[in-house]
Amino acid sequence: MFPDTFDLEAAKAVGGICRHSGPDHDAGNDVIDTFGSLVHASLARAIDRTGQRRFALLETIREYARERLHESGQWDGAHDRHAAHFLALAESARAGLDGAGQVAWLDRLETEHDNLGAAMTWFLDQGQPGPAHRLGAQTWRFWWLRGHAEEFARYARRIIAMSQQMPQDEGGYAHMGLGFMLLASGDRAGARRIFEQGLAVFRRLGDKNGIAVADGALGRLAAQDGEYAKADKLLREGLALQQELGHHASVALAYNYLGQIPFSQADTDTAARLFSQGLAAARQVPDRLPLLVSLYNLALTSQADGDLNGAAKLLREGLSVASDTGDESSIGYYLRRLASLAGTPERAVCLLAASDALLQATGTGWLRAYVAATPSGDDGLSELRPRMGEATFQQAWARGAAMGRRCAVAYALQADDPPTQQ
Repeated sequence: MFPDTFDLEAAKAVGGICRHSGPDHDAGNDVIDTFGSLVHASLARAIDRTGQRRFALLETIREYARERLHESGQWDGAHDRHAAHFLALAESARAGLDGAGQVAWLDRLETEHDNLGAAMTWFLDQGQPGPAHRLGAQTWRFWWLRGHAEEFARYARRIIAMSQQMPQDEGGYAHMGLGFMLLASGDRAGARRIFEQGLAVFRRLGDKNGIAVADGALGRLAAQDGEYAKADKLLREGLALQQELGHHASVALAYNYLGQIPFSQADTDTAARLFSQGLAAARQVPDRLPLLVSLYNLALTSQADGDLNGAAKLLREGLSVASDTGDESSIGYYLRRLASLAGTPERAVCLLAASDALLQATGTGWLRAYVAATPSGDDGLSELRPRMGEATFQQAWARGAAMGRRCAVAYALQADDPPTQQ
């Protein structure tokens, strides 16, 4: 049931029950001894990842173990224990993903990515949408920030399909989860339908938090469609509820959504004021997600107002945050914006190529769905190529495309010539 690597705690949780042992027998020690023997016989590998010992079975041993589990009648029990262990891990992760330990927990959950997916799949295959929803609800920041939103959306669709088996409030939040996944993947029409269904549930239940979340999502969609009066009403209702509940991260996002209305109408003064309020709220919480949105949006208004140094400073801070978080798609978007301010055409092309390589590898990611829209084609490539000449352009593009994430971030954070509008 372990699709990839695992640690001893997981092995003990899954395999530490022995049918033939007495009540005082520590079956966990049997698991430790067994894996020690397998490693010694080169039938399993011990792997050190970030200072943590993990194990991986050879594929032949994995298949043999699966056959024995089926034959012994312990297949379901072992998978139940596996899923329960990783649900417990997800529940432990929630506070860390919201708090100062966010990056450490993102790294840990990335190590367990395949196990989390296997647990989610097992719950759903067994017709248990409730535990699957709880696992996803505790860890959604991980799936988003580490580029697994599309995979998470597949689980969310299955949960929604079984939501009649769940309490109404859990079903409502499951709708919200799927709506956000659809929004991140670009399916705005599907997201709107899901959010409207969720809002109806929350209004019926009088769930203020649910109403606020749905208001924010639907207000954002209304603003994107130019329905500014409707958007303003929904967003301000959601903002008031989030302020009442003391949810600073959600307050930050609400201010950012409100700011995108005047930004789309070229009222950069009002937009900057709202984005600044969003950034102030985002700085009150350790959650990187609202901070990434706020820094990006405020940089857009600074750039639009001609404050290129201010825009570059905000973008470099956001790039550092995205890099620390391991959010590769957001790194790509920040590199692209910094390219529009690069001091030389060669630097701009290198940054654009590095951005393109990351986004090609990771997909569109979540950030694009949450920041203010900019004119399509504003990366300046059509102007840069003739300015530089084809040979110089191709050399710069190849250099940027080959950089990789770490080198591209370091290059973008280096001292540059005074920023210019590319």
